[in-house]
Parts: sequence; C-alpha cells; structure tokens
Amino acid sequence: METFLAPYKERDNFFYFTQKDDGWRKTLGVNRAVTFAHADYLMFLDGHCISDPDFVSLHLENAEQGEFLTGRRVYLEPMFSKYLRKHPNFIKII
Repeated sequence: METFLAPYKERDNFFYFTQKDDGWRKTLGVNRAVTFAHADYLMFLDGHCISDPDFVSLHLENAEQGEFLTGRRVYLEPMFSKYLRKHPNFIKII
C-alpha cells in the first residue's frame, strides 16, 4: 500500500491510514477515516484488493460534486490473485 500511494503523498490534504486485519472491522476503519479527514473528498480501498495503477487518478477524473462514486470488485481465485501481484501489468482495467 505504501508504494502504491507514494506518488500521491505530495498532494495537499492527502492522508491515509491502515489497520490490522483482525476480522470484519471495515466499518470501524471507515468511521475512523471520516473522523480524521479534513478534506472535501474521501476514497476508501480495502487492503486485500488489487487495484489498477491508475485507480486514484481515474477515481478523481470521474468524481462529481454531491455524488458518491463506487466501483466493483471481482473475486479471483487465490492462484490468479497471487499471479497478478507478481505481474501487475498482466491486466489493464479501464
């Protein structure tokens, strides 16, 4: 996650945090993020998801005032997920 987010750290108002994966606690993490947020725009991404390298920029390009933006995820078999982590350029999501 640190490597993925590194290019965005230079932007004003960019902040992220992580929490230990200790069972189903997503809502606690989201609530914590909202509490700490001091920005007009919030994005949430689960650490177990494999995101496209352009995830953040595409998200921002499609953002609209007063709207929620959501995406989909696709369940991949563990073997394919492992392969994608080693070869991230194998697939391009548009």
